[in-house]
Formats: sequence, C-alpha cells, structure tokens
Amino acid sequence: MTVFILIFITCILHILWNISGKKCKDNEAFTWLTTFGGAVFCIIATVISRLITKNPIPPSGFFIMAAASGFFESAYFIFLFWSYKHIDMSASYPLGRGLAPVITLFLVPISSMIFDIKGHGSLRLEQLPAVITTLAGAVLICRDSWKRSTQKQNAVKGLTLACLTGLSIAGYHLIDSQTLEKYKQVTEIEYLGFVFIFMLLFASIWYFPKKNSIQRIKDEWQSGYLGVLSVSFIAQANYIIVLYAFSIAQNPTLVTAARNMGIVLSLLVCAIRLKEKITPMKAIGAALITAGIIWIFLV
Repeated sequence: MTVFILIFITCILHILWNISGKKCKDNEAFTWLTTFGGAVFCIIATVISRLITKNPIPPSGFFIMAAASGFFESAYFIFLFWSYKHIDMSASYPLGRGLAPVITLFLVPISSMIFDIKGHGSLRLEQLPAVITTLAGAVLICRDSWKRSTQKQNAVKGLTLACLTGLSIAGYHLIDSQTLEKYKQVTEIEYLGFVFIFMLLFASIWYFPKKNSIQRIKDEWQSGYLGVLSVSFIAQANYIIVLYAFSIAQNPTLVTAARNMGIVLSLLVCAIRLKEKITPMKAIGAALITAGIIWIFLV
C-alpha cells in the first residue's frame, strides 16, 4: 500500500510540473532555466553525497554514458515544452509517456551495439498485442488532435514533437538503468548530478545562439519564476521518490506499470487546471495507451 501511495504521489507531481511548462510564456527560455535549476539542485546533492560516501572517481565509460543520458534528457525537455506550444498537454503528455516504453523495446538491440548494453528487455512475441494496443491509443489521440485543430501545420508539429519526446524518454531510461547496473559504485543521486552537468551543457549549446537569449531568460524568470522553481525542484524530488519506491517494492515491475496511471490522471488534471477539452476519442486513446503499457510490463 505504501508503494502505491508513493507512486500515486509521483504521478500527480509529474503532471503538476508539466502544467507549469505548459503555462510558461517563452518555452525555450523556460527550458534552459529549468535545466539550470535542476542542475544546481542535483549538483549540490551530488557533492553532499560524495562527501558522505567518498566513492572513487568512476571510469571514463561512466562519463560517456552520463553524457549520452544528458543528451537525451535535454532533448526530452526541449521537445516536451516545445510540443506544448502547438498542441494540448492532454494530447502531448499521453503520447510522450505512452510511446516511450514501446520505443524502448525497439531501441534495446541498437543500444546494445552502440553502448555495449546488455540486450535484455527487447520486444518479445507475447508483447505484440500490448504494443498494438498502445499504438492504437496513440493513433486515436493523433487523430483527435488533427481533427479538432484549426491549424493543421501546428498539429503536425506538436504531435511530431510529442513522439520525439517519447523517443528521448526511451533513450535516457534505457541508458540510466544500464549505467546504474554497470557502475554500482555510483549512487543514483551522484549519477543524476553528472547527468545534469551534461544536460546543462547541451541545453546551453542549443539555447544561447538564439537571438536575445539573455534578455529572454530575464523576462521569463520575472514573469514565471514560481513555475521555474517548481519544475526545477519537484521534478528531481519526484525522481528520488520513484527510486525509493523501487527500493522498497517487492515487485519493481509492478511499480513501473503503476507509474503509467498518470496518463489517465493527466486528462482529468488538464481538464480542471488548463480547461482543455477531453473528447471521448482522446479519453479512449489515453485508456488504450495506459492498458497497453501496463500489459507490456506484466507480460
């Protein structure tokens, strides 16, 4: 029961900080600010952790993996908040979260060749019905967004970015799980700190060549600093709660499956907080995605 309560809390927290991203005025400046804030939080936690544990410096392979994770995580934030500029969160959120586990199944063989990652977790025949169910839900959400959009080009952009968000989630989840398994001398908090250093590097390379980048950061901070702080802190606190839930759960697979109930919850929260229209087609699509993902993890 304790694990279920913790996972329910993480689902709500995850949705709430996503709403802050949806409501920001300048999604690009907001992305950099929240990456910077998350980096400060995680680096401080990493320094404290290393002072306590006094772990040795990891080998170079660890930093390559951390850099790869940082690249995918920075891409995740960029694509996520960019998609919110074009489509409803109640469409983008289920697509990004829902497609990630499916994409992961197909990424495992590729990642095993590039990063020397173990090949477990690739698609199995018995998972095909679950994958088809998830994809059917994604198609319904895409169709609903396309049908209701008055600007079809924006709908295509938003839906594409939501799918790229799912790809980014799959990328860093796969790398994170295998890195922590391979380099057990590094704690989860320390690993997250190293990842955020690379995230900030990639986000800065992406953001600062843009026109008036410094002034846009100042303007976004002045108009929405509470949203920036909430994402910077809550997103990392949410991750720590998830790690704790995994550590006390008797069946970690059930924890992974339960985390996806946030997809259905997101529709309710988006309807209340953002006044977004939840059509029957969108609701059915989200329900199919949720059922498909849980099915994938329980098969």
